[in-house]
Amino acid sequence: MTVGVTLAALTFLTHERSRRRFLADQGAELGAIADLRVGQVVRWRAERLADAKLVATDPLFLAAVRDWRAAA
Repeated sequence: MTVGVTLAALTFLTHERSRRRFLADQGAELGAIADLRVGQVVRWRAERLADAKLVATDPLFLAAVRDWRAAA
């Protein structure tokens, strides 16, 4: 009987250790994915801000907007 209990306890402990390792690995993977996504969003935002700055300082575009607003 003690062999059965010991075997059951070892099986449970092995399973529990595997489960915790799996959850830790999955958490680390999700953290890495989140970090990559944040980097993508930061780069995308920087690109959009650069685009906006370029358009806002383009004299031809500004003149076209002034003409369009004057015509309205």
